[in-house]
Amino acid sequence: MVERIAHNGKSLTVRLLCTAIGKTCTTFGKLALVVGFTVSVTSLRAQVTYTFTGENGTQWGVAGNWKHGVNNDPGVPGSADAAKIPKNLTCELIGEVGDAYNVFLEGTTTPEDAAGVLKIQQGSVLKLHGTNAESTLNGTILMTAASPADADHPPIIEIQNDHVLRKNPGTGGATGIIQGDVRGILRGSDSTDDLTLGVENVFASIVVIRGDADIEVSLINHGVIDANHPTHQDPQPRITLKTHPKSGSGQWKATKGELMVDVGVSGPGEWEVGEEALIQINSSVSTETGGVIRAIRSGKIEVNAEISGPTAWQLGMESGDTTPEIEINTECTNLTGSFSMARGLFDVNADFCTSGQADIYRDSATYTTTIDVARPQTPVVLKFSGGCP
Repeated sequence: MVERIAHNGKSLTVRLLCTAIGKTCTTFGKLALVVGFTVSVTSLRAQVTYTFTGENGTQWGVAGNWKHGVNNDPGVPGSADAAKIPKNLTCELIGEVGDAYNVFLEGTTTPEDAAGVLKIQQGSVLKLHGTNAESTLNGTILMTAASPADADHPPIIEIQNDHVLRKNPGTGGATGIIQGDVRGILRGSDSTDDLTLGVENVFASIVVIRGDADIEVSLINHGVIDANHPTHQDPQPRITLKTHPKSGSGQWKATKGELMVDVGVSGPGEWEVGEEALIQINSSVSTETGGVIRAIRSGKIEVNAEISGPTAWQLGMESGDTTPEIEINTECTNLTGSFSMARGLFDVNADFCTSGQADIYRDSATYTTTIDVARPQTPVVLKFSGGCP
């Protein structure tokens, strides 16, 4: 028997299979009872987009701040819904959990406009429930302090399944920023959830995570991770990579802050430390062709774990660099990449083995030599306290 019922104002066909013994089938909403057993009927409810209006303030959880459907009905988005924050508007999670399938933060089309902003205060969680879903961040997500401040309950972004965060500017402008004004947390609901930042080899899709953050989720980074903040902070911002492995072709940076690597990272990414900043590598890093580790200005890269792969090392190669430093403290470093050094300190406090060569820059000349403690060239300082087993 085939019965046609109304579902959300639309006609929905439900096929009820009855045995030869029983001919009566009864439909109860989404369930069909068939001679003593139950057959589930999947809801065909289309995803609903809830658009933030801010008509009753800035808080996410106020129904009067959203509209949806053809009648612009009020209501708060749920785990199956898309949440859209238009340009020139700021929405705030204030001591609450905000659920959405995915989010869309609108970017700007003219200089007079401001991109959409989502603020997640301390004590609040943004949960993204979409499976293999994509959220568009043409605006900015800010992880901010509560009033009064509550550092024991940091703002959280949590993905419930695999999720992509990307820019998709189209004809308009886009910022694509997740910023920790205070320490925030990015996490998955479990170890199988992957967060992908940007789209590989698509520059316009790049999203930047900057400021203070603990990145616990399994991350595939095709964007930028940067321990940096647009305004001066004391202490400096810190990003910690922890809990689950990271990978990707994006950038791992400490422009003016601290990037702590406490979990394994792989992929052809680019590592860069800037002025008075620190990258501390405490877990293995495996690079691929195209990988770069760069120390500029007065920044320091401290290597306390194995780095493997064809990495290109660059020390003090940019105009304005002063005393950058690369310090290697692992038991044995075995690298196959190139070394380009113009100024700064390359300090190896361990056994050091390499099949590569170093280009030592002095004035306008280039001195190509094997890594050899007996032949240092100023202004580069090479210090070796180990040997090669």
